[in-house]
Amino acid sequence: MKNISVFNKKTVYNGTSVAEFNHVREILEKNNISYKYQTTDLNHNSWLGDKGVTRSMGGNFGDASQSLIYEICVHKDDYEQAMAFIQGKIK
Repeated sequence: MKNISVFNKKTVYNGTSVAEFNHVREILEKNNISYKYQTTDLNHNSWLGDKGVTRSMGGNFGDASQSLIYEICVHKDDYEQAMAFIQGKIK
C-alpha cells in the first residue's frame, strides 16, 4: 500500500454526487488502488457566523444536496491507471 500525502497525491474525483463518489471508490477498491478521500461541508459555520464558509456564500443557493463536496485522491504513480478504470478504458 502506497503512502498518499499532500506531496504525491492526485485527485480522481471532486464533486457533489454521493452516488458518483461511491462508484469511484468501488472501482478503486475492486482494482486494489489505494486512495484517500475527504468531504467538505459548505454549510459548516465558521468565523463568518451564519454565512458559512467563504466559498459557499451564494455558491449552492441553499440546495442541500449540493452542500457536501467529495474528493478522492490516489498516489500520483497510480493516477493514470485509476483514471483508465474510472473512465471505463480498462475493465
